[in-house]
Amino acid sequence: MQDGQGLTPSVTDRLLAGDARAATTLAIGGENQWVELNDEPPTASKFMKDLVAFANSGGGVLIVGVGDSGQTIGWQRSDSEAAARKMREMADAVVPNLAHVREGQVDDKWLAWVVVEPANEPLVTADGAYWRRASNRILRSSRVFINYVPEDDSLANLISDALAQAAIPTVSPVKNRGGGWSWTRQVLAELVRTNDVVLQLWTANSSDQNFNEGELRIDLEKRGATLIPVAVGDEVNEERDYRVVKITDPISAEAVNKLIDEVTATSRIDFSALTPQVFESLVSDLFVMLGFRIYRSPSSADLGFDIKATHARPDPFGRLETETWLVETKFYQHSRVRIENIRSIIGAISLEPADTRGALITNSQISSVVQDYLTKLEKRTQARLRVIDGVELKRLIANFPPLVEKYFIDPSRSREPSGNDS
Repeated sequence: MQDGQGLTPSVTDRLLAGDARAATTLAIGGENQWVELNDEPPTASKFMKDLVAFANSGGGVLIVGVGDSGQTIGWQRSDSEAAARKMREMADAVVPNLAHVREGQVDDKWLAWVVVEPANEPLVTADGAYWRRASNRILRSSRVFINYVPEDDSLANLISDALAQAAIPTVSPVKNRGGGWSWTRQVLAELVRTNDVVLQLWTANSSDQNFNEGELRIDLEKRGATLIPVAVGDEVNEERDYRVVKITDPISAEAVNKLIDEVTATSRIDFSALTPQVFESLVSDLFVMLGFRIYRSPSSADLGFDIKATHARPDPFGRLETETWLVETKFYQHSRVRIENIRSIIGAISLEPADTRGALITNSQISSVVQDYLTKLEKRTQARLRVIDGVELKRLIANFPPLVEKYFIDPSRSREPSGNDS
């Protein structure tokens, strides 16, 4: 009934013709990449995610009126017609022309199903989220925009094809691809949504172009999107910050894989699904993965930090030295780190022994005002404070697949006690 690439044409034709036997045969095989089962019509929110995920993942069928094990539950015909009518209205609003609602009878029971065609371009739900299917699960991911100058059209196509093979969708201005094309800052700001990613290609061809990275980053951050500058070759200024991904020219398979890893890290990790408490647990688990021993501060105490962490490592002569870090976590949905937050953690550090270090970890971006303050602080004092924003944090987390699985792919596990407190 399936060929490893989706539903076979013959099965799809039978489903579209209203063949309920074909639907029940699929149901008996259970849920998979192309089949979703529900005993009752799903809620509007879940239904929209299901349809968009199927469209973004090669198509599939949602069968309603069957149990998880594939047994036919069904309804009376009037109930089936009502369910089909409701799903048809929702489908027309979410994926018009891609979803086809049918209903049919097996013995004395009626059921309904929705056949979803694959989309040509990545689709998002009303809240801007991109969903895809992985086996029988629905995962939230990101759309990727590639910004480049016309001279780099072939390079952009190579990267887009590589990302597509890794199940990472790219949004490309197809009508304008004939001679190469570049998204303008204004167009990107209008099109991108929360959790989208913009790759800005910097090559010898674009080094003299008037791309204002700072303004573009600000525009994207306002919409919850992430800018990843990609420096290709040796022509790009080496003084750019840590957020730049540097790859070789000519581009190698290793370089492409490196870029895919970076984009995957950014697209899979969605902080908006967390709470401040879960975010603190995530940071705590990350520090454990990095080799720290942690001590969580009491939840009722306002000590200027959330976690005290120690890290032992050998000095040049092989003797272990223990560093102490005070870690403050700041989780935001609609705001950013403020200068007052910086002062608070520095105040906590000042009460500790002179070699104590501090870390401020946030899911948001650092504003230019705070960045200027940090730069001046480094020049004026000896306070050792490490600030890690959302972009760098995503990259750190991506190095540890169990963290990605726990907090972003199977979020229910993040509610379990971590057992990391000492």
